[in-house]
Amino acid sequence: MYFDTDGHPGYGGRDIFMAKRLDDSWTNWEVPKNLGPTINTKGSDEGLVLPASGEFAYFVSDKDSYGGYDIYSLEMPEALRPEPTALVTGYVINCFDQKGIPTTIQVYKEGALVENAYARTNPINGEFKLALAGGFKYRIVATYNAELEESNQDTIVVDLTSLKKYEELELDPICFEPKKKLGEPVKVPIRAQHTPFFKSVYFDNDKYILTKEAKERLDKMADTLKVYPDIALELLGHTDSNGSDSYNWTLAVRRSSAVRKYLETKGIEPNRFAFKGFGETQPIETNATDNGRAVNRRVEFRVISEG
Repeated sequence: MYFDTDGHPGYGGRDIFMAKRLDDSWTNWEVPKNLGPTINTKGSDEGLVLPASGEFAYFVSDKDSYGGYDIYSLEMPEALRPEPTALVTGYVINCFDQKGIPTTIQVYKEGALVENAYARTNPINGEFKLALAGGFKYRIVATYNAELEESNQDTIVVDLTSLKKYEELELDPICFEPKKKLGEPVKVPIRAQHTPFFKSVYFDNDKYILTKEAKERLDKMADTLKVYPDIALELLGHTDSNGSDSYNWTLAVRRSSAVRKYLETKGIEPNRFAFKGFGETQPIETNATDNGRAVNRRVEFRVISEG
């Protein structure tokens, strides 16, 4: 925990301190440690905030300010960073239409509920995020009751016992089956109870060569497609806004083609794929930032036939 106070000896007005919990309770803490003159000044230094990585921080100080408090940023020294943490991203979706399901995510550690680790899913795409400390094995539990024949629950185990540094992890989607309405037939394939959910693959700037991460995702997709041999997919290629319209359209098609060719090498028949390129015309994030452009450089998957 990071906090600011003038109740302990310091360098000036309010100083920023750090204290670590000694157990899972909120009553046992080590003696607070002043973060030192790298951060604290003769003025008042307050409001330290860090991202999950703990690599940098923001705080406010009135030392040599332009008036009142100014905002500062700094790279956190290794000794002052929080314990290694994983940022875990997952999805809870409807098996049939892949839409998000609004629900609460609970986390269990060593059989006990972790009261300060929970999340709500995004009701549109079902996404949730959790920041979990390293050194433990967790059970992430999603429960969905509405519109189901009976309460439905699914669990994913996340093993962070060997976590040494900040990592970002993406879980396989959790999907629930909706209840049939009286008199309304629901078509369910004999071999499976739901249509698989295929997540996009991403590309480096101005490239259509598959990254290591993309190949790993496509390997899992190929395994799934072998289990569902009647499914056919449309591969939809996209780019960011760098480059001309014609260049980006060609690049988008090449990205879709690269995905198709790779899946063919994994034993998936080419007649199960159609592909097209959209260039930069369908961004899902802003093209004004590096992160936004990275998300837009993608190939999406649309199920066009289930047999």
